[in-house]
Amino acid sequence: MGKKILLAGIAGVAIAAVVVGYFLMGSDMTAPVANPPKDNDCEGINNQIQKSACYVALAATEGDSRYCWNAKGDEIIYTCIAAATHDTGPCKKIEDEDFQKACEDPVHMYWALKNNDASQCARITTENIAETCRQSLGAVTSASECGRNSECYRMLGARNPASCEGVENENYREDCMIGAAKAAGNWQYCLQIEDLGLTKENCLEDVLGADNPKLCEIENEDIELRDECYDQMAFDLEKPEICAKISDPDMKEDCYYYATP
Repeated sequence: MGKKILLAGIAGVAIAAVVVGYFLMGSDMTAPVANPPKDNDCEGINNQIQKSACYVALAATEGDSRYCWNAKGDEIIYTCIAAATHDTGPCKKIEDEDFQKACEDPVHMYWALKNNDASQCARITTENIAETCRQSLGAVTSASECGRNSECYRMLGARNPASCEGVENENYREDCMIGAAKAAGNWQYCLQIEDLGLTKENCLEDVLGADNPKLCEIENEDIELRDECYDQMAFDLEKPEICAKISDPDMKEDCYYYATP
């Protein structure tokens, strides 16, 4: 999760940094890295601003500041190195105060996710990045703050199951209930999922375990279907003891025969 979220945050900051940097930059820096590594995807971009943004995101994701020297402009390169090394030091070399703070955003984002420390999110000045940071760490108090972040809803449900009731979107409400069920180890929350797919089934398996015969009881009110479920589970898991739960005598006898290794 963290890496994908961090990449999204860095990409957003990278584009903003490059655009603003083109208005701020003075003379280009002399690159201390001779022949910095190239990337075919970035090199295929004709627009210099977008190309620089590509290299900033790549350097940050790979943790390799050598890519930064393919970007253009002092402020952009400083931002890139900061993101790649997870160190705000290079940002201090930027004279413009606002841009200096924006440079530090991906660094704060990295350490917030790495240390599971939501307090770092408060140091991020770019609001959409700060919001993503809070959502990613579940540092929200209501569903309205989660936006479109599924993991945020799961963490919210884990912390406060009652909050799931206020989630209007069905898919996000399911995410919230799954989080509540897993955190509490309570399969009853799974039953509040009203999907027609495998979400409810997966939730029950996550909480109870895929080899728990209780799944057959919960998922099948019809006795015949429940017996078939016990029979199949006993066979698949090679656990004849599950056959004892079958009510039909003939099916139970066959179950013991086929389920015994």
